[in-house]
Amino acid sequence: MDYFLRGRDAAAERIATDGKRWAETVLRREDMRLYVWRLLLEYARVMDDNRDRLAFVQDWID
Repeated sequence: MDYFLRGRDAAAERIATDGKRWAETVLRREDMRLYVWRLLLEYARVMDDNRDRLAFVQDWID
């Protein structure tokens, strides 16, 4: 941890800049919105009192 605490501000700034550039290139806003939507749907399913009976339609067909 000492490596990051003493005089490595330039390296930290470079890491942050590179990470931001990567995120702006790879992560699209639509993908993040879809991820959050699916996360909320799954959370609602897990918290539902009838969760043992809940499934996707395809799960019941197979």
